[in-house]
Amino acid sequence: MKFISNGFCLIVSVRYTFILEAPTSIIQRRGDDTLTYLNKGQFYTISFEGNVDPQSSDGEIQRVKSIVHLVFRDEKDPRSECEHWQYWHSQQPNPQQRAFDIDRKSCQNIEENIDEIAYNAAGFTWSPHLNAKIVIRINCLSTDFSSQKGVKGIPLHLQIDTYEDIANADAEPVHRSFCQIKVFRDKGAERKNKDESKSAEKRIQKWVKQNTSACPDPNMVSPTTLFHPPSKYTQLQTTTPLGPKPILFTPSVHSPHSSFEESSLQTLSLMASIKDRENKRTLQSHLALAKDELAELEVVPRLKVQRIHRPNRPAVTIYVKKEEEKVYNALMLDSLTVGDMVEAVASKYGMPPEMIKNVYKKTKKGILVNMDDRMIEQFVDEDDFIINLDFDNQLGHFELTLQY
Repeated sequence: MKFISNGFCLIVSVRYTFILEAPTSIIQRRGDDTLTYLNKGQFYTISFEGNVDPQSSDGEIQRVKSIVHLVFRDEKDPRSECEHWQYWHSQQPNPQQRAFDIDRKSCQNIEENIDEIAYNAAGFTWSPHLNAKIVIRINCLSTDFSSQKGVKGIPLHLQIDTYEDIANADAEPVHRSFCQIKVFRDKGAERKNKDESKSAEKRIQKWVKQNTSACPDPNMVSPTTLFHPPSKYTQLQTTTPLGPKPILFTPSVHSPHSSFEESSLQTLSLMASIKDRENKRTLQSHLALAKDELAELEVVPRLKVQRIHRPNRPAVTIYVKKEEEKVYNALMLDSLTVGDMVEAVASKYGMPPEMIKNVYKKTKKGILVNMDDRMIEQFVDEDDFIINLDFDNQLGHFELTLQY
């Protein structure tokens, strides 16, 4: 990064650079944080670059650890942030749903072990001498954190903390960067960027027309000087000082009122114990009187109420269809295994499960990958796939291929 003042060039070294492969908003004012629109459930790549000279003393750093957080940086009260996450989690049909997922198969130059620190944070190690990449998918909308209808949504931030002393559990991060995001559903990010482009174009045309007229308006400022310049990629902004520690959300964490609730429960339990001891003292005398009264009672049998057996909630529900079909079919998987998915597909399309021998996933690059149970575990409720059922005449069975 370079700054020029009084004819001198001052070079400021940025130790780590992170770039999200998504365009920034073009009508965000200068001085405010950049804003990037994303789609829920869509995969995005984040590039990790370490600006470390291998020949210098800093070149001794072989590995660093980075933690990706999804946080509310604008919330001043940590309890409010916890309440936002608790509300979001309470609305999820799958209690194991995380705020974001990392596609391990698509990552580059990071260690295979990804530490899912919390529902809104995941960490991994990488070498600053080798540029790394991760592929991330956001599983929540900006409007998912409040029960109020019609709100624009609470601003979310992608934040990356990087640690160089990875052996010390109490070490502080040496670098922190972030970018502001808004998450939409159903290709809403592309529509939002398109609408803003049209709006910006109208502003520029109005400014050009006004300044080429006979009486230009001296108070009219060029739109290009008011807003951030357009960019196809989002560079996370480095922040110093680092600020407060990010909130790590897990459903097991007690709410801010948990201590009060536990105290109330303990008091109720103590009073119940005292009352129980008092009742035992007079139990014998009451039993003697009650025995005579019960003998005179005429007992009428209770009508049996028919029990309603409801099926267990499925582990995950996905939507599938063949390319020639117009609408999707819902598959409810009772367990996150390849076998259960094969049985669901076979039942939906009227064939014996044993006729489906091989199950593949076709990536965006056209690569066929054998599916296993670990890949099925990454399914999220309402994931949708295009499927192909190809019959092998020589082997006499079907091959099932899933494609996003």
